[in-house]
Amino acid sequence: MRPFIAIDLPEKVKKQVIDIQKKLNIGRLSFPKPEALHLTLLFLGNIEESGIETLKQCLQKVKFEKFDLKTTKTAFLGNKNYLRVIYLDLEESKELQNLVKKIDSAVKSFNIKRDFPFKAHITIARIKILIPQERKKIRILVSGINRNLEENSFGVSEFRLYSSKLTREGPVYSIVDTVSGSS
Repeated sequence: MRPFIAIDLPEKVKKQVIDIQKKLNIGRLSFPKPEALHLTLLFLGNIEESGIETLKQCLQKVKFEKFDLKTTKTAFLGNKNYLRVIYLDLEESKELQNLVKKIDSAVKSFNIKRDFPFKAHITIARIKILIPQERKKIRILVSGINRNLEENSFGVSEFRLYSSKLTREGPVYSIVDTVSGSS
């Protein structure tokens, strides 16, 4: 099983992402389906089915209080010559960082190591191919999107453990468990 831990997004944030996707008509981009939009907290890699119950028990011990997040701007992952992802950034959140630390601690017994430090973001598009002229154009396009982008606040009262199944049409996610915070 290929599980990951994520926060579901409210419809207003999904709509914001979809509206941005419609404006990105350059290069070869792939867009997550609206029903697949989420904020990934941790990708767990391959875990045997036999370990899922233990994983669920570990995650249920994570305690947190409800908190708010806010979208801010679009940005890129990658470097100036190799842009990989266009994403919707989130305002810095101490509560989110604390939740991520608690989750990391809860799954420590599974020997999961992050490839990169946690960066809160919502993927808008994955960049497949951009020729050099398109890199400049896409930067200008994203800059224009940011000038008119409204911030969206939303509450976080739970996170979910998902399983991911890769198909020809893209990944299919299924909820395995939900962990609720307190008010």
